[in-house]
Amino acid sequence: MDKRILFVPLLAMVAFMGIMSTNSAQAQTPGTDTGQPKTAPSSPDCPPAWRVVSGARAFNQGGQVLSAVASDDIWLLGDNGINHWNGSSWTIVTPNPDPAPGHQYLFFGLAAHTHNDVWFAGYVTVGGLELEPFTVHYDGTTWRAVPTAYTGHQPILQSIAPVSPNDVWFVGYFFDFNYPHALIMHYDGTSVSQVPSPDISTGFVYLSDIEALSSNDVWTVGYYTDPNDFLVTYTLTEHWNGSSWSIVPSPNIIGDTNLLSSVSAVPSNDSSEGRHSEVWAVGSTCNQFDCFDGLYQPLAMHYDGRAWSPVPTPNLGPNYGGLSGVAAISRNDAWVVGTSFDTSGNTQALTEHWNGHAWSVVSSPSPNPGSDSLTGISLTSRDDGDREGSHKEVWAAGTFVERYSNRCR
Repeated sequence: MDKRILFVPLLAMVAFMGIMSTNSAQAQTPGTDTGQPKTAPSSPDCPPAWRVVSGARAFNQGGQVLSAVASDDIWLLGDNGINHWNGSSWTIVTPNPDPAPGHQYLFFGLAAHTHNDVWFAGYVTVGGLELEPFTVHYDGTTWRAVPTAYTGHQPILQSIAPVSPNDVWFVGYFFDFNYPHALIMHYDGTSVSQVPSPDISTGFVYLSDIEALSSNDVWTVGYYTDPNDFLVTYTLTEHWNGSSWSIVPSPNIIGDTNLLSSVSAVPSNDSSEGRHSEVWAVGSTCNQFDCFDGLYQPLAMHYDGRAWSPVPTPNLGPNYGGLSGVAAISRNDAWVVGTSFDTSGNTQALTEHWNGHAWSVVSSPSPNPGSDSLTGISLTSRDDGDREGSHKEVWAAGTFVERYSNRCR
């Protein structure tokens, strides 16, 4: 397996060069914590576990590939186009009408806010190889390309965070003089326009993922390079307070390479004390020489409402690995997914759970022994605190799709 799928931002330019020729098919077709993961009440015959949902696999160029509304309403950017799960099977969905007739386009991110409020984002080609940001909305019946105001070059949008139908955020990156820079855009109910992003580095700057809790509490994460050494990268976290974006200092674990791939947040129980949210961010880290061999280690960090701090993840033994997706339900209940691999290149899906005290590995299926990986995660519902009885399913996607629930199939 190509290890790039774990850490796509590091090799984004390489991926960009191959996107047009290798992936055009997608454009055409179109409570109290017990220490155990919480889910819907289970029966003795079917305890909560990860189980494969066959029939689809994710598009592995990075981005936000999976979004869940309900157990019978799951969206996936698959390797064969847009996929939808209706509770019993997957179907390929072709946008109709075509949101960009006569042009090629490619989606990297999707976000299903409700069953009739679904967003897709990526790029569309205009005038040969020139790219423009491309955002499409599906209202349950009609597909519509949303007007987008942008004046830069070669943009790619790869993550979406809806606050409401008229308040939606998009992040990604664009190229200027062959250097990638952070790209933040916002939909105000009429059109999508670019929003200034803090200037942190004259090197490469990527934004990988975005999460919105409210109109004045939005987070995005990614990484930036040392302007004097593009092989040295640092974590990047930014926060929107309702009027502007600001950089929030974040730790770097090993030192040479630190990448953040995903972010997820829940409202803090201590908001009355000025703690607005609790946030998880995950990715990968390594020493420079290990990076050359792809010998990454998982990276997880937590924001407690005041500052970021690194959080240990389970030792993978002789294996290496990275985290590509995180989904938080409450302060005592969160999930991450990624990939574990050995020095021979054999890979397996990696899933871990946070119980409020520590991360632990939770066994995951391996339908493709030696070549499995997970790149995205989503929840069918979210708990706004620690209430008991919050029922949900956790979905994950990569080389296969799986869900954690008490459903036997």
